[in-house]
Amino acid sequence: MILCFDSFELDLNAFELRRDGEPISIEPRVLDFLAYLAKRPGQLFTKDEIMKTIWPDHVVAESSLSRCVSDARRALKDDPRSPRFIQTVHRRGFRFVASVRSVSNSGPARRASGRDPFIGRSEELSILGSELEQATAGRSRVVLIRGEPGIGKSRLLEEFAVQSVMASAQARFGRCREEDGAPAFWPWIQVIRDEASAMDDECIRRTFAECGLATAAPELLRWVPGAIVPRGEADPPSGFRMFDAFSRFLHAGCLESPRVVMLDDLHRCDLASLRLLSFVAAALADSRVLLVGTYRDVEMSRSVERSALVAALVRERSARVLQMRGLSVQDVAGSPRPHSVSRSPPLVWKSSTVGLAEIPSSSHS
Repeated sequence: MILCFDSFELDLNAFELRRDGEPISIEPRVLDFLAYLAKRPGQLFTKDEIMKTIWPDHVVAESSLSRCVSDARRALKDDPRSPRFIQTVHRRGFRFVASVRSVSNSGPARRASGRDPFIGRSEELSILGSELEQATAGRSRVVLIRGEPGIGKSRLLEEFAVQSVMASAQARFGRCREEDGAPAFWPWIQVIRDEASAMDDECIRRTFAECGLATAAPELLRWVPGAIVPRGEADPPSGFRMFDAFSRFLHAGCLESPRVVMLDDLHRCDLASLRLLSFVAAALADSRVLLVGTYRDVEMSRSVERSALVAALVRERSARVLQMRGLSVQDVAGSPRPHSVSRSPPLVWKSSTVGLAEIPSSSHS
């Protein structure tokens, strides 16, 4: 979910504040504070309520909240004497006073809405649409989209997300990152946020408790606005209990409507996230979920461990591999922008025995 107010966008899935489309550097606690208020514009929150939500596992002084409020106002360029966004109610608390519009489309669907016209890729979209039909019927599917950098893998996800929503499915999105400081399971944390963004805080807490995430993976929930993290020392978020809890969390959403989980740039993915992908594919075999991942084939081949995990996913989970090629002459006819041109159709593998090394590389296509 994206909360839009004035020229700002508060992206609850990407955990990012943007102004006129440009990201603003801001601390996570400050984003938590903004999200807590902006999700309920006009509602007054006491200082105690806010502090228990933003710092659920710590006892903090009121000065910490004051700094958080100041940092939020600084990011929004909001004058406390004449507030446009965050209003202080003397001795009571704070409220968000701006008009907020919620955009419930998934991350990729939202990004696709303001992009240039989508050229070609009708065959790829048709393949993904067929896989979604299978998943909607209760036969979960896995599709891996591979190709060279810049071939259009991420854009294909964006367009398919729009198509999924039109087919009454819900698209959830996670992007793998290599930057220092990104936690383990980062793409799945984004999926959790995207799923939770459509819930109120009470529903978030109840759902996490029922599926077991609250106790099996409290470290992951620290990144989810509205979640209550149990006090005390937490075990690292790994192992069977955490994998099983996440699978049950995702399955609960599938009971409401089909889910399309999109994981972009798997060649950058941490190994634990790839193992979770394989676990979810097996655990939700009879659920209404389509798992879609993208990766750069050349970069994936440079990691022996990642390559082995992806090959096992293809071999053991019957993942369908879609090899993206350059656009055809027919695709680019009439397009004002230059594109790479190839007369070859996309190459598709659907096999339970083929290994990663046996899939032809796009560099030879």
